Amino acid sequence: MGVFQSKPVQLATVPTDAIVPVHSLDDTPVFRSMVLEFTLRFDDVLDPLKLRESLAQLLEIGDWKKLGARLRLNKNGKLEYHIPAQFTEERPPFSYSHVQYESSIEEHPLASKIPKNTPHPSIHPDPAIFRPLARAPDTPTKIEDYIYSDRPQLCLHIVSFTDATLISITWPHTFIDAMGLAAFFNAWIQVLNGQSSFVLPLHGFSTDPLSNLVKTPTTTHETYILTPFLIKGVKFYFFIINYLLELVIYPKEEAHSVCFPASTISSLKATAVKELEAQNPDAKEKPFLSDGDIITALWARLAVLHLTPPPTSKKPIPKTIINISNAFGLRSILSSPPVILPKEKAYISNAVLSIFTLLPLNDLIERPISWTANEVRRIPRRFLVG
Repeated sequence: MGVFQSKPVQLATVPTDAIVPVHSLDDTPVFRSMVLEFTLRFDDVLDPLKLRESLAQLLEIGDWKKLGARLRLNKNGKLEYHIPAQFTEERPPFSYSHVQYESSIEEHPLASKIPKNTPHPSIHPDPAIFRPLARAPDTPTKIEDYIYSDRPQLCLHIVSFTDATLISITWPHTFIDAMGLAAFFNAWIQVLNGQSSFVLPLHGFSTDPLSNLVKTPTTTHETYILTPFLIKGVKFYFFIINYLLELVIYPKEEAHSVCFPASTISSLKATAVKELEAQNPDAKEKPFLSDGDIITALWARLAVLHLTPPPTSKKPIPKTIINISNAFGLRSILSSPPVILPKEKAYISNAVLSIFTLLPLNDLIERPISWTANEVRRIPRRFLVG
């Protein structure tokens, strides 16, 4: 006798809900696969009721009510938002939970292990171990938990100690990206400060301002700039075989978080900029590198060291191309003419693309960090803006 599991069924549509499609750049397989959480630690006792009420107030301001939407699938299998006409106790704008400990955060066996600032780079445990502090037991863990229920997408979880407060937000990646989350927190802070009138209006409530970015090009006169690096033919099958073998040999990945003090990054960046200036002393503009460029370059160097022969070996460095994949935020570049994402509005959605920097392994190893950081900044930008 077999056991058959019935397919989940969506709840009936509430007639008074406003229905708008999820933006095309949000509804992707990658974003559907992720439910994220973000935790802020405050070494102070915050009022959980005030935090909850201010967030509820934000989601009552104009189009910000969209943040209280429920996720559904339409008949074509695409995601859409069902926005309640009015939030109630039965259908709140967000899920809320609060845990109170009558002790110091340093007395808690798990919270005491949360990474702290250090004067030198440090390695810490897998952030996933702190998940019990970031979400309630019934908080969604997959996109289906939202689609086949009437849960709001935002989950606010607060943990209070006698000397600290943890504020955690959980959401599906289809909902918002990192820079959108920053805009969300800025708006929430303004409401907390009694400055609701300064909250930026929401952009793209029922229309998708980035829809043209995901359309298939209508002209084919230009060759895709990464075409020479595509893995095709026999090489593709060797890639798949090697990938599967790696999954068998190394079935588990060990995750850690690495913390770099601001002073370390500032020092590395200052050195890198000086090296670039020395290479082109007559340049009209001073070279620019972001913190992210430096961290990416440093991490890329560390990540490929195992591919190189030991210092005592006479073998040459293999002729290998390394792909450095990064995320590129679109808000700043699309706020310039022709303006697609205006700065005077908050875009609470995903506005990010993957970018790639392809560099020879020997250059990553033998050239200074400044060269790699400059290539990480230069090459993807050339691909994107010409």
